[in-house]
Amino acid sequence: MSFTYQIILSSLLWSNLLVFRTFDRQAEAISFVGHFIDEMNIYGDTYDSRTRFDLEQELLTSSEAILASELPGLEEEQILARTYFRLLKEQKIQIAYSNTFEMVSCKGLKGLIYGTVVSKTVTMPDQSTYVYQDFIELIDKGKKGFRVKAIYSNRFSSFSALECKAEQTKKPPEGLQIEEPSCSFFAEAELAYRQEQYAQALLYYEQSIGCKGKDTYIKEQISNLTTANSIHQLLKQAQAAFDVANFQRAIQLYRSALNYDLSVINIDPSQVQNQLEQCEREVSYLDKVDRGNYYYQRGYFDKALPLFINAISLKSDADIESKIIHCREQISQEYQQEMSAEIAKARGLIKSRNSYKEALITLMNYDDSDLIDGELFFYMAMVMDACYAKVKKTYDLKGIDCCVLAKRYLIKARNLGYQSKDLDIFWKEHFNNRSRTCKK
Repeated sequence: MSFTYQIILSSLLWSNLLVFRTFDRQAEAISFVGHFIDEMNIYGDTYDSRTRFDLEQELLTSSEAILASELPGLEEEQILARTYFRLLKEQKIQIAYSNTFEMVSCKGLKGLIYGTVVSKTVTMPDQSTYVYQDFIELIDKGKKGFRVKAIYSNRFSSFSALECKAEQTKKPPEGLQIEEPSCSFFAEAELAYRQEQYAQALLYYEQSIGCKGKDTYIKEQISNLTTANSIHQLLKQAQAAFDVANFQRAIQLYRSALNYDLSVINIDPSQVQNQLEQCEREVSYLDKVDRGNYYYQRGYFDKALPLFINAISLKSDADIESKIIHCREQISQEYQQEMSAEIAKARGLIKSRNSYKEALITLMNYDDSDLIDGELFFYMAMVMDACYAKVKKTYDLKGIDCCVLAKRYLIKARNLGYQSKDLDIFWKEHFNNRSRTCKK
């Protein structure tokens, strides 16, 4: 009996006939969310770079997916995923999602929208905790499965981003209020104005335009706030964000400032534009260095080199220039041949049903390489599912890590277009209502 079917038959004992069911899209969405929560909890506890890049490349639509940051002192309603992950690590803030969540779906303007309401606990370095409700919105990519499109927080709104049609007659699930996106900012604008936080009020009023029955008042408030004092405050906050390297926030504020007549305070708009462009360069630089270091530390010099070259085109850095020289020295035909030979040897061990453990240990060294195809990721998922002691010891893994990695490799195999009857069966065993999350 082949290794493939040994695993499949042993799994069938506990999955019974569930593997032969046809799972609808909502069931698959539930399973996907469970896996996404597992990965977010691992990153939120360990700041593991491998987990972060799998989140950005395999589970989110991209590293530029929009998340809500309710992190105390770093509150942003819309922030790029890569910036959110970086802030968690730099500020030593931990997050933990509940494994209990509620799925919802409704017809939106562009088709069926899936999402889930889930509780999230934020733990600060001083061990103080905050609890929020997040709404995770999914996008259905058909045969490629689901991806997370955006995450919203009740810290900022009542999950108004779920833009379902106004004529929808279904009552939203309890606790989920769906309202006009523009109106969700109106109360925040009024509160900021009463507290004399004029720059913040201006931002919220701008986003409130279109709120039914309040347009005239909102436009009057915007007009009143477009004064020298409010512009000064806007630029002051932008500079403060720049000084603490919160470049995404600074970009938002500088862009808002450029919408107004800066001659009111005798400032040349080109000065603000230059600051904005510097912030954009810093964001791009940090992203390229971060991704370059990830590949550099794992020996993928061919992937690190173009990122480092792009980084120094934005900002001079002696350390990065040194790494570029090292990358060029390491990239050679011999290196490529050696890596290909190692992967080919591991493939042979698996196909000949010899030493699955050693094969997996080798392949895990290259699991971010373009040389591993969908078939190999499927084999890796099956071997990882067995959670051999030698593999756990080599990579310091726990049982839950084996489960998460097995699911991760399955998703990669599927995303790379690998198809087989064995994969279909194994996929259904790992992504159903009973096994949608990896239990500790």
